[in-house]
Amino acid sequence: MTINQLTYLVAVIDARINLSRASRHLGISQPNISKQIALLEAEIGAPLFERAGRRLHALTPVGRQLYRHALNVTEELVRLREDVAPHAAERSIVIGASPATIRYVVPGMLAAAAPAMRGLEIEVEELPGNEIDQAVLDGRCDVGFISGPLRPDKNLLFLPWYRWRYRMIFPRGSEIGQLLRNDHRILKEQLVAACASIAAPRPAVMRALEALYIVPQIALMSPDPDEIKERVRTNGHIGLIAEMAYSEELDSDLDSCDSPPAFPTLVSWIAVRRTSPLRGCVASLLGEVASHLEPKMIERLRSNGPIADPSLI
Repeated sequence: MTINQLTYLVAVIDARINLSRASRHLGISQPNISKQIALLEAEIGAPLFERAGRRLHALTPVGRQLYRHALNVTEELVRLREDVAPHAAERSIVIGASPATIRYVVPGMLAAAAPAMRGLEIEVEELPGNEIDQAVLDGRCDVGFISGPLRPDKNLLFLPWYRWRYRMIFPRGSEIGQLLRNDHRILKEQLVAACASIAAPRPAVMRALEALYIVPQIALMSPDPDEIKERVRTNGHIGLIAEMAYSEELDSDLDSCDSPPAFPTLVSWIAVRRTSPLRGCVASLLGEVASHLEPKMIERLRSNGPIADPSLI
């Protein structure tokens, strides 16, 4: 049983069991269709059509059953062709991002870009932060959004996306909040729950805590901001999370303030394959979510080497 045989069967039914009409529709000789139908019947072991002499007359019960399956197969083939057609591929993008980025950054980003992205199919793949670059290299993602440390690769182009800092969070109304606002050194007296990529050997938040001599106070380090928030709520610890992961509206039971100066300003990056053409839909998305990244600039940077200078933002 072949796909062609099932396609011929559907074409014959669509042509009201008229082989001549089916032949013209398929652009195949009538004897060839008759032969393939006969081979299909031989494989099934039962006639698919009632016959009046050599003329096909109506589907048999077995024929009706096979026709239903054949119709599903041919319809799926049509969807497959449409899905992989060049014009369809030009209107689809796969984005790779960490769970925190998907929850706290991507929804607002896509909502803001929506008016210019009509007709564009965007799929977001959730990946551990340390696997995003490889997913872009493998072609599983067209674009990767990376907020953690970068691993240089000659086949990837890292484009600066936006700057961000850590914020300290604590239970709303707690006395510790006012103390922290007045003097960051109070942090040395508190247990700390910090959000950081546990895959990185020495994440930025750890380096900052080391500079403040607060490492002994670290009670929890997790890549999940929600886990840090829960620790703050239940144990009263001071939380350190990316500023985009805190919302006064959604986290109404928590308060926040700026992190100490020892915490650097960090950069989120967009990763694209250096060797792949910058498809129009990808360029459009980048233009919407990072207006400083014009297609001409990206193409120029593609040939000039990797970017690692946040001042380009």
